[in-house]
Amino acid sequence: MPAYLKRDNEKGVLFVVLGGMKGPEFSDALARVKSVPGRRYNPEEKRWELPDDAATALRVMQMLEPVADNDVQQSVRAHTAEVAENLVTALPTDAKLELPWAEKLRPYQRASVDFMVQHPKTLLADEMGTGKTLQSLATVEEWKLRNKVEGKTHQLIVCPKSLRGTWQNEIEKWLGEQSVAVIDGRNPAARLKQLAETEDTGGFVIVNWESAWRDPLHKELAARDWTAVLADEAHRAKNRKAKQTKGLWKFQAPLQLALTGTPIMNSPDELWSILKWLRPEQYTGFWPFHYSYVDEYNTRYGTVMTGVKNADQLRFELSDKMVRRTKKDVLKELPEKTRQVIPVELDPKQKKLYREVEEALFLDIAEFVETHDDLDADALAGMPLSKLEGLVPNAGARIAKLRQVTSAAKAMAAEEIIRDNPGKPFVVFTWFVDTARNMAETLEKGKPAQKVGTIAGNDNPDPVKDAFQNGDLDHVIATIAKGGVGLTLTRADTAIFVDEDWVPAMNEQAEDRLHRIGQKRPVTILVLRCPGTVDDGKVAKANDFKRLVTAAVLGER
Repeated sequence: MPAYLKRDNEKGVLFVVLGGMKGPEFSDALARVKSVPGRRYNPEEKRWELPDDAATALRVMQMLEPVADNDVQQSVRAHTAEVAENLVTALPTDAKLELPWAEKLRPYQRASVDFMVQHPKTLLADEMGTGKTLQSLATVEEWKLRNKVEGKTHQLIVCPKSLRGTWQNEIEKWLGEQSVAVIDGRNPAARLKQLAETEDTGGFVIVNWESAWRDPLHKELAARDWTAVLADEAHRAKNRKAKQTKGLWKFQAPLQLALTGTPIMNSPDELWSILKWLRPEQYTGFWPFHYSYVDEYNTRYGTVMTGVKNADQLRFELSDKMVRRTKKDVLKELPEKTRQVIPVELDPKQKKLYREVEEALFLDIAEFVETHDDLDADALAGMPLSKLEGLVPNAGARIAKLRQVTSAAKAMAAEEIIRDNPGKPFVVFTWFVDTARNMAETLEKGKPAQKVGTIAGNDNPDPVKDAFQNGDLDHVIATIAKGGVGLTLTRADTAIFVDEDWVPAMNEQAEDRLHRIGQKRPVTILVLRCPGTVDDGKVAKANDFKRLVTAAVLGER
């Protein structure tokens, strides 16, 4: 049975209940409780009582992984958020850049770019939604201008698989003249071939974390003379013993940027491996950094890390290595709402299933056209899907299936985004009840487990809304139809749309559950879409829907 961590407000103490533990399990848990400074046994209540502070609660939660009261969890969240917020970097409000399109950046972004050019091995740890992607691309270009780098250059971007499309889109938007190559081949040989083709073209190479450290691709990446290396969601390299961390260390360049909105949560020793990548000549040993900045205690079972010590000293050490600003610090005119489309790729099995359903849809369309002499094929090709599914028999079911396939892929990407931002509350919108239920189940069973409320199907939305607003739930996952109207969910500042409604106004109503009176922070809307699918508004728009329909009608498929 699990341990329980509770608060006695009358006595002003925390207390631990070890449940029905017996034998070695009980002895182990008891020894860990006894290692907590200030603990005492209360024989009347038959419980171990602890000082009521967030640091102690965090220590116990790390040691025992107990079932904790909601108010205890809230105090721990506030404590870790305060630690991260205290690392905010003081920068000028603006800076002058050589970049031709510098005026398109916000003043704080120009200041950030100027800092990173002057300190070209930097951890960019701005809060999510402040534009780290754009800032890093601008830094690459500004650095090349100031250092008079001309001719062909090579830049490497290591990022989560779900963000490869985002990086490609942003590069094409801001640096359209530069080549972009996404290393996404299905096997090692294909990926090596893709990389080799970039040798002569230069430009940006984008590879996901899971592929970057694997040989033989890793060997070739490490051997290349990079102008810049950007590591997105750099907290994935927090474990100094992990293969992907050691793989990142091999990628060196004159300009290196590590991007993460969560630079430190509980223990700064996870920060060391990122700093080692940025400044290997300075961070040669783990333990000096560990002993300087990690609050810890010893038990007979080993050392347990609990948080930051010497925070002022750590802030000073990071002053020339990290940029950290929160939305409230740099976006004074808030709140505002921004939307970002994140491309999500189908995996091979999903692609196969999608194409099979798509083929069946086209056959249905072809049969319908052949039996309706008065129907113009060109008009059909240009018809919105919302009308097409009501016109062609079986089209509605086919399109729903297509959307379900893409929804499954995007749900996995949404879960990845949530886990990459620990402690941050999200509201997720989907079209399908099953997607909402499955996502909630996956997050609740994951490690660490998340507390998730659903507003879908027959769910009563009000208790879920109240629990979320009070901080008793980590996230809410809602269908657009059920959760998109009449609710206030302003505790979150980020919504993820796994699916979208055909009617834009419905999506905007759902967005406004967050972006409404009471919201004190800028709202970020992340819209997940699978390119070349029903998500584009037409079936396989990227593959020329009109050509496919015409071919199906003429039997040329």
